[in-house]
Amino acid sequence: MKAEINGVRGLFILDTGASCVSVKSAFASRAKIPESDTSVITLNTANGQAKAKLSKADKVALGKLEAVNVPVAVQTDENIYGNGVDGLLGMSFLSRFEVQMAGDVIEIRTRQKR
Repeated sequence: MKAEINGVRGLFILDTGASCVSVKSAFASRAKIPESDTSVITLNTANGQAKAKLSKADKVALGKLEAVNVPVAVQTDENIYGNGVDGLLGMSFLSRFEVQMAGDVIEIRTRQKR
């Protein structure tokens, strides 16, 4: 799906199994996601463990849905997600919204105030 991080549009895989939004370092550079003064973390991926730098995006937007100060893992392996894919929209973004999956339909919307 198409989303924006810090105003830069990219192509992302929606991944409810990913703890964090993750991006390739080339996309992080375009989106001005800081990589210096960040801590290195180990991610458990479908392809095994991978190192990443833990940073933050000022804003992540998916259509009209927006979140600020979103933790982002920046990965240096440029081939990790596949050709043309900039990263994963993980739970550091998705957990701020109501996500429902039924069959081949996924709905993401703001949480209802109670």
